[in-house]
Order: sequence, then C-alpha cells, then structure tokens
Amino acid sequence: MTAAPVAPAQADGPVVGSVIPSDAELAPEPKRSVRKARPKPSDSPLAQPSDKAAKSPSGGGSHLADVPQVKWETKKDGSTEAWHNPPGATKREHRTYLGRVGLALSERWRNLRPEARQKAVEGWIAMKREKKGIQ
Repeated sequence: MTAAPVAPAQADGPVVGSVIPSDAELAPEPKRSVRKARPKPSDSPLAQPSDKAAKSPSGGGSHLADVPQVKWETKKDGSTEAWHNPPGATKREHRTYLGRVGLALSERWRNLRPEARQKAVEGWIAMKREKKGIQ
C-alpha cells in the first residue's frame, strides 16, 4: 500500500488538526517565582514561648550583679562574658573583653546571698580590669 501525498498547509493561518505549532504556542512561558509557603508563627515549633529571660544590657534581671560600665553577654553554652563598656561606647570594638564566667563560677555566685553575690562579682570585675590595665 502506498500512502497518498499530504498537501502542505496554507500560510494564511493555522489549519485545524495541523501539527505545526503557532508562534503563540512557541513563545516561552513567563517565569513564575516559586515561593514556598512559610509556616505561620503559630505553626512553627520555634515560635513557642520560651522560658529564657530576655537579654539584659547588664547584669540586671539575672543572677549577675549590675556593675557600672560592664556589659554582660550570655553565650549559647550557658556561660557569660563580661565586657568593659566605657561611657559612650556603642560598638563592640570600643569595648574591652574582661573574661568569661563559666557555669561552675556562675552556679557558685547564684548560691550566694544577694549582698555577697554583688561583692563577689564586683571583686572579680575589679581583678579583671586590673589585669587589663583599666582604671
């Protein structure tokens, strides 16, 4: 059997049943930005209220004593760093690192009476400042 020759489609417009795609069909689709749905804050397990206290700029609100010109920074491991914070210092580069209060020392201070704790922390800060040459 021989197949009958097929006549070419006319150039006037698309022919119904034609296998040749039109220009509109060949044009690339506009790119869509794919955005993943973000969980609502209430859906996120990380958004649950925490038992952690907010960071205090100094020792106030924590078991550490509030010492003038000292900024306390709580670390992920539970320790706390003491920084000498002179008046007008707004950037970390203007502060001086004094030392780290580890968990053991922190626990010892926590078990002291408030007055004794204040004196112990102030004495520790004074010793660290003396070693760094800070008046």
